[in-house]
Amino acid sequence: MLAAALLATGCAVPLGPGFRLRSRQMVLGEAPAQPAPVRVRVADRMENTGNRPLDYLDVSLPAAIAADRSNLTIRIDGRTVLPVAISDAPGAPLRVRFDPPWPPRQAREVALEYGLVTDPIRGGVAAATPDGFYLADPRALPFWLTPVGVFASGEVLSRDERFELSLPADFRVTASGRQQRRRSPDGTFLYRFRTSGREFPSFVIAGRYQQQIVITPSRNVVFWTFQPLDPNAAQMAAARLAASADTFARLFGPLRGLAPLRVVETPAGVVSPASTELDISAASFPQGVLLGPQAFAQGIASEPVLRSAESALVRIWFGWRVPLRPDVETLLGPGLGMFSVALAAEARGGQEARRLEIVRLLADYDRARVPGDEGSLLRPPAESTPQQRAADALKAALFLAALDDLAGQDNFERAVRRMQDAMAGRGLSLSLDDLRSSLESTSGTAMADAFRLWLNRPGVPDDFRARYASPLASTSSAASRQGVRALALTSANDNEGASAPGGQVGDCFFCTAGFQPALAAAAPAASRVKRRIPLFRRHP
Repeated sequence: MLAAALLATGCAVPLGPGFRLRSRQMVLGEAPAQPAPVRVRVADRMENTGNRPLDYLDVSLPAAIAADRSNLTIRIDGRTVLPVAISDAPGAPLRVRFDPPWPPRQAREVALEYGLVTDPIRGGVAAATPDGFYLADPRALPFWLTPVGVFASGEVLSRDERFELSLPADFRVTASGRQQRRRSPDGTFLYRFRTSGREFPSFVIAGRYQQQIVITPSRNVVFWTFQPLDPNAAQMAAARLAASADTFARLFGPLRGLAPLRVVETPAGVVSPASTELDISAASFPQGVLLGPQAFAQGIASEPVLRSAESALVRIWFGWRVPLRPDVETLLGPGLGMFSVALAAEARGGQEARRLEIVRLLADYDRARVPGDEGSLLRPPAESTPQQRAADALKAALFLAALDDLAGQDNFERAVRRMQDAMAGRGLSLSLDDLRSSLESTSGTAMADAFRLWLNRPGVPDDFRARYASPLASTSSAASRQGVRALALTSANDNEGASAPGGQVGDCFFCTAGFQPALAAAAPAASRVKRRIPLFRRHP
């Protein structure tokens, strides 16, 4: 009878502990006279929607806060509290206690204040300089964790997110949400932005920029730079990046924020290097890419700079739109970015262009690999040296190329698109098991052996090296990939039920019935030549 009553009411009666983040208001620091961290003040208005009082909530904070968190202040309804880390692990969530306990159906305001800097490991950007203001880090704001307990719930995406900041009158500004501004008595402008906070985390890019707009067939490309760009170089770079953005939109899903596509120069030191070879700094925000001054000194239309920009663009989908869990930060962060450069090359020049890019990645990996390093791709980036992170990212890109070969024609792209459609805008983070399950469901091919081989063993497997031995290999790329999948299918039955390292099936969104509607929405696979069209409806 109780079960029937709950079903009849649509489960309106809470069955366990829970909360809802109703609104979030932020105040960001001003552009300073000297380079400085971004000062962030966040006020979260939350309601206890569970069936019991809450003694505490756990919150994940940006890794780029000072390690000792000496610049962090937390207040509950105006009263300062002292949070405690829930473990000794680096970056462990903090436990915020409510004293007295927080009763059901009551609201609390939790205010957090901290200074934020650029994250050199994960690529988030946070800096305030005399000539620019940059907050482009998907992890810049607090993330409240669902309480522990049976039938626990947590609605962590705010329905109403607002922020404000003051900037000089001659700054160009782009940010998330709807914009309002008014002039202050001191001559600056006070900007206010409002967004739902559901599709992308909030961001702000502003600076004393010159603007150059290049029109391409698919979208405009807007350059913000400190000095004028050569028109021919800007036209070449715009055509290439617009075409790559089109490719990624067809592969991963359309984005409203990339029309126009923005390419923004940043002062030295604001963005961490994305390429150890040329020290090219590149990062993403939901409307485009940020490039350090080295990129413009090298030449905005040069091949290394364009590859770095293309790789950074992919983080808009994987990192901004769908957050990544630690076990796939390398694989689907810089790894997918680098492999996607090969997919963009394939869209321009066919399968041989993809092959040449993978040959280049393999050579780069051999140069970057640390002799004697037995590390796994599951190694947290924070526990790696810069050289190890560079080698791990290149190996991750090669692993994704191997998965593309193994999955068969179009199936890798279909699997990646399904993950975007199913998880975007839901407050869910992508895990390693999600990737493997989506690939296996799409291709009908067991992936356990491939995951174990690439994740647990050092180096690159010999068969992959043979397949991409040189740019002049006689066997065609397409025929080679068909052969890889045929070999995999012969052992599919033996591998059923095997578990890949790095996650539990019970923690996998795609391993549950919740993913079945997304599977049912799949359209028939397109051919390799015609694959660059939307294959699926947006997941509801």
